[in-house]
Amino acid sequence: MFISVVVPAYNEEAVLEDCLCALREQDYPGPYEVIVADNASTDHTASVARRWGARVVREPRRGIAYARQAGCAAARGVILAGTDADTIVPRHWLSSIARRFRERPDATVAAGYFLLRDGPFMARALTRLGDVLSPVLARCVPSAWNFCGNNYAVRANAFRAVGGFNVALRYGEDVDLCLRLRRLGRVVYAPEMRVVTSGRGYMRNLWRSTGVYCTDYVWRILSHQFRLDSSAERRSRALRLSGLAVAAASLMTASLWATSSASPSAAPTTAAPHASFPTQVVTREAVARILETYQARVSGLGSLLAPAPRRQG
Repeated sequence: MFISVVVPAYNEEAVLEDCLCALREQDYPGPYEVIVADNASTDHTASVARRWGARVVREPRRGIAYARQAGCAAARGVILAGTDADTIVPRHWLSSIARRFRERPDATVAAGYFLLRDGPFMARALTRLGDVLSPVLARCVPSAWNFCGNNYAVRANAFRAVGGFNVALRYGEDVDLCLRLRRLGRVVYAPEMRVVTSGRGYMRNLWRSTGVYCTDYVWRILSHQFRLDSSAERRSRALRLSGLAVAAASLMTASLWATSSASPSAAPTTAAPHASFPTQVVTREAVARILETYQARVSGLGSLLAPAPRRQG
């Protein structure tokens, strides 16, 4: 079983070597290739990839979906596996992929979860929780579990049948592809495929990164569940319901984000003798900053909440 591994990369010379080293040390006895989709890097990403024996495919259009699609389009394998440049896969990763597809001829996808090797404590705790919940979701609510771009494998013929990655998406291209592939066959959760990746995406603002991802995740699932390509009436209901979900998630994210970023100046007040914690007074300026952040976060939701116009004729 010939497997093609696609690794999208933009200016990843600092971390790519560890990723490719792990892919070179696989115990898989069958044939496989490693493709690095160079997404218009300006550093030595391409030379690092070639030094480790990877085939380099250059994609000048910036965007993770463009890079993934370009790498898969150049792949020759009957199985297309994907991971990220800052991710380290286990030594049995390819063997597990091949075994899963041999055991399940009806499967279009085999995928596992990931853990963070660094980053904020809360981010690492949330991914640990996700690792615990993933097998439960995959078994009890299959449509709620979809693979991440750093750890997946799909049948090449199914990938091409659904058109591959949607390059119009800025993020969420992995969930979108998984939902479309689910219509053609089974999505197999493989816990032994677990990988370790970097938490750099959560370094700048944990709640903002988590909120954006979760909001998009909910939107993808709802839009596919309601089949937005069907009747206008169903599309209208789905948009309104999805809009409410996006609004709720965005408000929660904005609250946490604004509270952490506003850094309100607070003055301790005189506490009662029996009080076990200090009391703080939030200034009017801090409240104003929080409200401004709320407004910025939800200003684009009006079109989602409005009913879709009826078609004439």
